[in-house]
Amino acid sequence: MAKGKKRLSVAFAESEDERDLSSILTTAEKKGEGYLIHGRKQFVLNVSLSNAFIILCKEAKEGWTTLIAERGNGGIEIHPIEKMGLRMVPFGDLYLKGVRVPFENRVGGEGEGIAHVNHYHKVMGLRSIAQALGMAQGALDRTIKYSKQREQFGRKLSQFQVIQHKVADMAVSIEVARWFTYKLATEYDQGGMDSGFLSMAQLDVGRKLISVVDEAVQIFGGYGYMADEAIEHYFRDAWAMAVELGTEDELKDVIAYGLLGSLGEK
Repeated sequence: MAKGKKRLSVAFAESEDERDLSSILTTAEKKGEGYLIHGRKQFVLNVSLSNAFIILCKEAKEGWTTLIAERGNGGIEIHPIEKMGLRMVPFGDLYLKGVRVPFENRVGGEGEGIAHVNHYHKVMGLRSIAQALGMAQGALDRTIKYSKQREQFGRKLSQFQVIQHKVADMAVSIEVARWFTYKLATEYDQGGMDSGFLSMAQLDVGRKLISVVDEAVQIFGGYGYMADEAIEHYFRDAWAMAVELGTEDELKDVIAYGLLGSLGEK
């Protein structure tokens, strides 16, 4: 895997909310020199390209454990799912029917699955934020180039004040998102990442991405809706990224909990 000869995907979720461990029904049963996995995983990225999958399972006594199931060992069925955006990343569900996994394919110790999930969500949250920032910057770059080339009423679009103001607002939004992203990355490099601040960054950068790309489509006009233009691609991917970053209500819950504590407390 380190040489890039094989691909590995994470398969934790069994519902729309990856953090809802109560929905996880996939089990791992010790059998002989390894485990037998039974269950189903949803929304697995790169599902059809991967040679192995990190599976979050529930053991009878030890609790949550993560195992690496190799596709070549049999028992894994892949069901691809078509989606609106991010089409370059295959997506789908896994059906695990008596998949054999040797003990040596266990990630860490037994019962450490929750710690792995929490770390994964933080790292993937940072990755998604950085990707969203890059998409917003790419949309702005293409908008600037287009506005300098496209003419309306005998003038370049970039010469109209309303377009200038739209581009300025887009640039400001992106710089705020960049600050969030870099500060979060700095915290991670220093060994800590507050979940509340991570959710703030996901909420803000997701909003900025949708706003910037939507404005870019408006400036492109009818051409922004055409598949020949990259901005149409950006528009579809922006909504997919926003979903990946998390729903607004979910992120607000995390932020509010960090600020107010449990609402059930007296």
